[in-house]
Amino acid sequence: MDFFLSPFLWLLPLSLIPLIFHLLNSRRFETVDFSSVRLIESLKAKSIKKLNIINIFLLIVRMLIITFLILSISRPVIRVGNSAILEDPSSLSLVIVVDDTFSNINDYSERSQEDIVRDKIQLIIKNYNEMNYLEVLSINKDLLFKGLVKNFDPSSINLAGNYSYGSISPALSKYFSDEFIKDYLSGHMYIISDMQEATLRHEFGSDWWDVVFVDSSYSTSDPLIENITIEDKVIFPMKPFSITMEILNKGDVSLENVKAYLYIDGMQLVQNFNVLSKDSKKIEFKAVVDSRGSFDVLGEIRWGNKDVGNKYFSKVNVFPRMDVCFCQLENFKNAKYLKASISAIADNDIFSISECSASLGELSLYDIVVIDDYRLLDEQEMTLYLNNGGHILFFPGSYSNDYISFDSIKVKAYLSSDELTLFKDDIIGSDMLENVFKYMNNDAVFSIKNKYLLPLGNESLISASGKGSLWNRIYQEKGLLDIFGFDLDIKNNDFALKGFFIPFMYSLLTSHSKVYPAEFFLGQENFNYYKDIYRKKRSLNLVGDKDYSEVFNSIEELHFRNIDLPGFYFLSSENDTIEELFFNISPYEFSKEVIDFQILEQNYDSATLVSSDEQLTEYISRRLNPAEVWHFFLAIAIMLLIIESIIINAFSRKK
Repeated sequence: MDFFLSPFLWLLPLSLIPLIFHLLNSRRFETVDFSSVRLIESLKAKSIKKLNIINIFLLIVRMLIITFLILSISRPVIRVGNSAILEDPSSLSLVIVVDDTFSNINDYSERSQEDIVRDKIQLIIKNYNEMNYLEVLSINKDLLFKGLVKNFDPSSINLAGNYSYGSISPALSKYFSDEFIKDYLSGHMYIISDMQEATLRHEFGSDWWDVVFVDSSYSTSDPLIENITIEDKVIFPMKPFSITMEILNKGDVSLENVKAYLYIDGMQLVQNFNVLSKDSKKIEFKAVVDSRGSFDVLGEIRWGNKDVGNKYFSKVNVFPRMDVCFCQLENFKNAKYLKASISAIADNDIFSISECSASLGELSLYDIVVIDDYRLLDEQEMTLYLNNGGHILFFPGSYSNDYISFDSIKVKAYLSSDELTLFKDDIIGSDMLENVFKYMNNDAVFSIKNKYLLPLGNESLISASGKGSLWNRIYQEKGLLDIFGFDLDIKNNDFALKGFFIPFMYSLLTSHSKVYPAEFFLGQENFNYYKDIYRKKRSLNLVGDKDYSEVFNSIEELHFRNIDLPGFYFLSSENDTIEELFFNISPYEFSKEVIDFQILEQNYDSATLVSSDEQLTEYISRRLNPAEVWHFFLAIAIMLLIIESIIINAFSRKK
């Protein structure tokens, strides 16, 4: 037995008050004057014994009256079966959470997963009282129904297949709050999911909810494209490059003579493949593109004459020609190592390197301008070049000043000669860490002595062990300014001697031209890059292939929550396309990792896993619901009070 208002149980000692009064009264003696002992002899021993029994009985009755009154206001609760007479439907909250992420509900299984989930919901609610309060929600669509069970129709809710990723944490947070549970004695929660770890993992829990995880995973599915990877980091015209397509077969049946299609710039590539059940397959394509530019990539699967599975969208960017200018460089070591790294990346047909003056007429001829005189940044023509979309790289030409001041951007950098070793943790630019430094064998990245320390902030990409920044990236109008606090002279640092130097320079030189395609995953948002670049853009229009169009007043309002289909999308401003994006199904939705149920059990006092309809039916039939019995305790207290009154009145008449 549980008590809804258990603090009132501290009042139970009050039931001893009648006993205390009885003991106190029994110690009092009253003197009665009488003339003869004959009066005492007239009192029979049997009458005295009977009187004592009546008094003890009244004492017990009074103690029980107080006890049952206290128990009744504490609202006692017992557990009963679904069909029990004592069941109180208003005291139970019933919640059903549906995992509607792509891995659990999609259009590529043999039997509709949507129908399977509806059947499980129907199986659950038919075992509950029609007056129970019910809420049904899904991870991606939020609340689908709330009200009494008798008003719920499973066929009326939207459980259509989708392509989105989602986590269960936001859906559960509301129901684990005190604000929700305060109105009910107990709660039954059913979570219908394929038990994928990425979706179900959450760190919080509840000892109030009785939770059942209903496994809805399926074993009949079309082959699916998990990923398309462009293997070559640098792609040049007329040079072969590799593309890998990853195929997943979730079904129980091995597949043979399946065809994988890859379309690039109107070119069709086809490969046959076989894939075992519950297995994946990597298919490598070789492709050649004869011109520079950005080209759409589309992958699909056919089995026989039928398209099966999902489509996967990507882009391949074939390296454009880039003109680099060394503008009045004073430090020949900077020029030396920059020339060597650029030559190692590509030949002169891809990169051209020239010297130029700081006049706008010359600067405008180049994609990238390299300087080592900080005063040039304050020149008006350099500012105009930057604002018009130029990319400027600054490396210090010398360390003769205690500090250098970039007045146009209001930044100062101070000289430091302390010897430092930089580690991977000091690379705070996530893209640079992922693309350049992540796969280094050692945590130590490079060592440095002489340097200028820039302000450490949101624009910083390399931290000097928290003392300042060694590289700040600043977006100004349409342009990009990379300011380095160190040069490339090996006397001052070993940066140019490290194996990562060539990949670093490639990433640096191509960062403003966005050689890497902009891929996003449905249900996940990460577009801080665009917030920096397009922060001054207004009236942004996001358009897709499937009649999707959405307008945003500014980059701060931009979101992708309403994009629910994979495909190519275009972000434009003032009728000018400023970004091409493509969206795919999140790799989390193809994960084979099933969550360890023991991890979930740690979050709850009561958690159960059922994997079949038979187990679910059996569990619900044995499940006990709460029933309040305070009114029975109150009735007992009233009956005892009536009994006490009758006994007292009976003896009063005899007197």
